[in-house]
Order: sequence, then structure tokens, then C-alpha cells
Amino acid sequence: MASANRPALPASHEGRQSAGMATRRHYIDELIAYIEAHRYYPLAARRRQIEGTVEVRFLVDKTGRVSDLQVAGSHEVLNRAARKTLARAMPMPGLPQGIEGPLKVSYRMRFKIEG
Repeated sequence: MASANRPALPASHEGRQSAGMATRRHYIDELIAYIEAHRYYPLAARRRQIEGTVEVRFLVDKTGRVSDLQVAGSHEVLNRAARKTLARAMPMPGLPQGIEGPLKVSYRMRFKIEG
């Protein structure tokens, strides 16, 4: 539906835009699952029962190369584990056709001892 400030887009454009967002969301979901499959949780942290969440942000380009990695959490040992997890996941899957890069990815990497 068009707003008073913005003209309506042709239906075909809206469909492509919606499909592009779905492709982007699917790629990010798959990328996070891929990273999580390479998770590194240090034995020393688990023994000390260190749990927490690390904010992970980075850019990924068409070839899967990661740049501008930022991690922020309350435990430095978990911050290092998050960086190591990303390193283990290299190379990342590249961007699918139709997604312009670099793509900003941001998510919370959770470290929780399952018992």
C-alpha cells in the first residue's frame, strides 16, 4: 500500500524486493548455522562454568571473505572463543546471486553449558 509520501511501486518490483529480503534472511540464517557448526567453546571455560553471550558483527563479501569483525561480551575468554569460532569457519559461504555485498551480519553467539 502506498503512503502519502511515497508512490506505489509496481507489483513486480514489490515481489522482487520481498523475494530479495527472503533470500537475504535465508542466507543469514544458513550462515549463522554454518558458523555455529564450527563453534569453539574452550574446555577451561566450560570447567569454570563460564557462560554468556557475545555480540558478533562483521561484513561478508561475495566471496565469503569476512572483514570488520567485532566481538563484545562480558568474558574475554568467550570473546576469544567467538573470534576462534569465526576463524574455524573460514572460508565462509559467499553471497548468493541477487544480494549486494558486503553484507552486514550481526548476531548473538551464546555459550551455554548443556547438562
